[in-house]
Amino acid sequence: MLSTTLRHAWTCSEHYRRVLPASVSEGRFPLARLQELPILTKDQYARDVAALRTSDEPGIVQCTSGTTGRPIHVYRSNTEIAFLREFQAAVQHILEGDRNGPERLILALPNTYHGQVMDLPTGGHVLTTGLFDPVQLAQAARWLTMDHTIPGVARRVTRITGVYQLVQWLTYMLHERGFDFSRCSVEQVYLSGGYVTSRWLEVLRRSWDALLIPVYSLTEVFTHANQCVECGTYHFLPNVIAELVDPVDHGPLAGDVGELLLTGLFPFVQGQPVIRYATRDLFRLERGGCAQGDGYRFVGRVDSSWILPVPGEAPVVIGSAEVLDALDSLGELARVSALSGLPGLQGGDEIGRPRSAVRLETGEGATARLSVTAQLRFSPILYPDSAERCRRALERDLLRRLGGLADAVRRALLDLVVRCVGPSEASEALASPWERTSGGGQGLEGAAAQ
Repeated sequence: MLSTTLRHAWTCSEHYRRVLPASVSEGRFPLARLQELPILTKDQYARDVAALRTSDEPGIVQCTSGTTGRPIHVYRSNTEIAFLREFQAAVQHILEGDRNGPERLILALPNTYHGQVMDLPTGGHVLTTGLFDPVQLAQAARWLTMDHTIPGVARRVTRITGVYQLVQWLTYMLHERGFDFSRCSVEQVYLSGGYVTSRWLEVLRRSWDALLIPVYSLTEVFTHANQCVECGTYHFLPNVIAELVDPVDHGPLAGDVGELLLTGLFPFVQGQPVIRYATRDLFRLERGGCAQGDGYRFVGRVDSSWILPVPGEAPVVIGSAEVLDALDSLGELARVSALSGLPGLQGGDEIGRPRSAVRLETGEGATARLSVTAQLRFSPILYPDSAERCRRALERDLLRRLGGLADAVRRALLDLVVRCVGPSEASEALASPWERTSGGGQGLEGAAAQ
């Protein structure tokens, strides 16, 4: 598949005729030396969209949301879509073929963030709804609890699929309306499109009493990785080749945390080939811990994490997802709502991201300092003991969750300073969550920046 992918890219894509060696077209390139081929960055992808395309068929156009740079248009050819439909139908037949009885009934919260949606077989009958007005919310609640009479289809909804934020909002709004979750028959909830903190996984698990399956996927490469129910890591499908490289210089990986590169294999990716595509996502490689093979644990985004180079060693990586996990565990922190005015959502601050900022200061010959500042819901002047308890709890949790950070502190490579401020101090303390210091580094996104 890799050999076919390289030849297809060389033959049909102007971009890859420029960057791939001629031996690719002749079938002489050693496939074991894939890591010697050039990396495709997001900036290159955005600039070279037309040259990457392999077909003039109408196809469909999808797009990224631009959270790690400017949005990118992704083209899928008609032949690519036809193959994906045929393949997906075959997979669903294998997975569902031995099921006795009616077809599964699925409630889908559509992903409208990435352009035109491909109509692929889903292994069940799909009911689609939204959440953005009282009628849709009431409809979702009714569909989840009623007996349906669709010919050949199960009477109850047993699966929910959707972007994580939509499932989160649905869950919270139903709680606010006094919804009785015990009346549902949901067995599985698939969550895509965002990092789900450990606290929210527990909230969703308690609410739905169902198997939760976070899904890692991206628009540019047709693949996905479900979070393994056994080991908690992601295992990528064999229709891609996954690599981890050094997050600083894209060289060979020195430690266990690196930036993910994906190569989408033909015929799953045809309209715009992606070979060694730099996703800007950080993962930790975990070997030998699962019968399903090597696992990839999400650490955060490169552009919203702190990476401290250490001469002669692997860099210290402070992942945004891991820091967010620690922040989100504290109910005393103020939050910012991604949306407002949704039915049954009183402001939405309760389910927003914690208001926070992280800054890494480095300098010649000095110990680096990581400053984590979080906003409390109350003033420390009025409740000093509570504020100090929150500060200590956050500090302990950061050191517990981030092994690399704890090791750097022990070795005096890094000082950790944690502050919890009140609402009156927040505007100044959280003014620059993305600030870059004179010593270099990268910013960690605080909720105020989102």
